[in-house]
Amino acid sequence: MIVAVPIYSWFDIRNNPIQNFTYSEILPMIRLGNEKVAEEFARIITSRIDFDTFFDNQDDLDELISYSGGSPQQLIRLVNTALTFSYGQTITSDIVEKTINKTGRRMYETLTSEHIEVIKAGHYENADEPTLDLLFWLAILKYNGHRELNPLLRRFFNDGTSAD
Repeated sequence: MIVAVPIYSWFDIRNNPIQNFTYSEILPMIRLGNEKVAEEFARIITSRIDFDTFFDNQDDLDELISYSGGSPQQLIRLVNTALTFSYGQTITSDIVEKTINKTGRRMYETLTSEHIEVIKAGHYENADEPTLDLLFWLAILKYNGHRELNPLLRRFFNDGTSAD
């Protein structure tokens, strides 16, 4: 039997499901930035839906990939939201922008004052409860030990250090 637990569950200190399994394999976030990685992320989507039917152009899919932050789960969520906003029609750059804005806004609105202060300070490397909350919610993404602000939230902070 194979059980898949969402990656953000690893950071839930109150209900850490990883303690209940005898074996676990943690898949890291995938750092975006080279063409091969972008092609594989595009393949995650194009192996599930027909590109020509649902996308206006490659730039629209690339933009969603960029804002996924290297999280396959977030990419699928973004594409699903874009499909919802397009009412099953072609996803255009306007729909991509709306998807990014609405999804980022939704994420931003879940942050408490304490979470915002952690983001402003840029101190994501500790195991304090607010930081673990941010990791659990994917507001902070972890790449092989290095943590960064989710790309969806960057527009709400100047360089990830202060709120707009």
